[in-house]
Amino acid sequence: MPQSFSSTSSRISSALIKVNDMKKIMRFASLFLMLCALASCGGVPAQTDPVTTEPPATEPPKPEIPFILTGSAVYKDGNLTCERGPGGISFALMENGCTDSFRLSCEIVIKSPGIGGVMLFSDGEANGIYLAADYGEQAVSLYRVENSMREQLGRRKCTFERDTRIPIIIDYNNGILKLYFNENPLDADPYPKFELNARIIAAKLKNTGIGFRMGNGIADFYNVSITEAAEEYDGKTYANPVVEGADPDVLFYNGTYYLYQRKGSGNDIFSVRTSKDLVKWSDTKVMYRKDDDSPLSGFMSPNVFHYNGKFYLVFAAKHPDVGNHTLWCAVSDTPDGMFKHATGKPVPIHNDKLVAEIGGHPYVDPDTGKLYLSLVRFGGGNHIWLEEYNIVNDQLVPVKDTLTWCISPTETYEIDEFGKISEGGVILKHNGYYYMIYASGHYKGHYGEAYAVAKDILGPYTKYVNNDILTYTAHMDGCGDAIFTTSPDGKELFFVYHIHSVVGNQGSSRMTCIDRVKFVPDPNGGPDILTVYGPTNTPQPRPSTQP
Repeated sequence: MPQSFSSTSSRISSALIKVNDMKKIMRFASLFLMLCALASCGGVPAQTDPVTTEPPATEPPKPEIPFILTGSAVYKDGNLTCERGPGGISFALMENGCTDSFRLSCEIVIKSPGIGGVMLFSDGEANGIYLAADYGEQAVSLYRVENSMREQLGRRKCTFERDTRIPIIIDYNNGILKLYFNENPLDADPYPKFELNARIIAAKLKNTGIGFRMGNGIADFYNVSITEAAEEYDGKTYANPVVEGADPDVLFYNGTYYLYQRKGSGNDIFSVRTSKDLVKWSDTKVMYRKDDDSPLSGFMSPNVFHYNGKFYLVFAAKHPDVGNHTLWCAVSDTPDGMFKHATGKPVPIHNDKLVAEIGGHPYVDPDTGKLYLSLVRFGGGNHIWLEEYNIVNDQLVPVKDTLTWCISPTETYEIDEFGKISEGGVILKHNGYYYMIYASGHYKGHYGEAYAVAKDILGPYTKYVNNDILTYTAHMDGCGDAIFTTSPDGKELFFVYHIHSVVGNQGSSRMTCIDRVKFVPDPNGGPDILTVYGPTNTPQPRPSTQP
């Protein structure tokens, strides 16, 4: 058709015609072209798409997976699933996640029993700092892993369920690593399970990856994110230990803390230190001195309480007739002594000199005003008893038929190579329940602090399922023999306890520490749960002093 159109145009343009005839010729030519188009297309001309220069459409790019996956690890819809398969552990590595300051947040769901968690400063499953949740043991552990060899840095018992999302938050800032595993949904402001200075470990590992792993089971990881670490506390801090000494007992009276210790020489038996803030302590002052003609020896564990305007000292020492330890008391008008025996000579609290006992921690019930002592007696281990007392002529007198057995060492955390030991019972009343904290295991071993709860002060006491609540780490050993005290303003609750001055010295010398404790609701109902922020040797906010 274009060829016919060209020949016709040529003939028209070559003719010698008048200008007036040109319009007629042009109308004819247009009609001719239209008829030709109709003949060619068989009807009305079809509409055509406009011409475009854009490239042809392609499929959208697939999202990049931010993990290197090994084993049976799967990444889908922003979430991870790690399942141990025939080839071994499932592992997902996020490269370059660890910086000088970061916060890792995620939720872990244990779907099948096993051990799973998060590895920091990792280049794979063989190296890193590993926070591991063990469903079978119902515990969370922290390991240093190097060339697949594990060194346990700490372990905490905790109860968590399958198919339940458990938040994990890990903060790393200025070398301090805080690891949270919050299995209790009712704890709105949880303490970290572990806190340590990890700068040296991280530098030695020389890796920046974050790994997610699962062995012998299936775990899902949801909502994985990395953000800036929480801001550092910019107020005044302290770091444990705060003072030297073992078996601490603290009395808070008229704005001053009095710390009583078995520290002295010769006839200077017990001493006292004072503090206004639980952190800075005075030098020691002798508060109980043995008379030259006193028959007592083997002094242990001074405990002081205020009652009806006077201060009473209870301690254990060997009975001169039989050599057994038993309980004795002395009295003073001031909390820093001197403490003297009311009769001028030491008189045992119990008349049966054949009974061996130690301890003697006092408790005055805030509701009844009654006075009790916790004490330890022996026979197949160390057992905790409670007894009510009256004070007659400044001497403690047992109330007849009130001596009651409370706790015996029956659990694995109470039994070690040195024996079966539950000792150092200390009572605090909270929300209608009596909480007895006590030392578990031998002080030469790892030691620890456990607790039991009763509705009545004399029991029966039920041990907390996740004892010990204060236990050793790779950097702090022999943690135990704790007592309760409050911050200067009464708003915070603290443990005062001792540790081995050097890890591995079996308690040949010990140091005194303080750490925060609190009560949180039990998601299963029942008494609140007592939980500890510690043991710590990292900087902590000083006890609050706000009015």
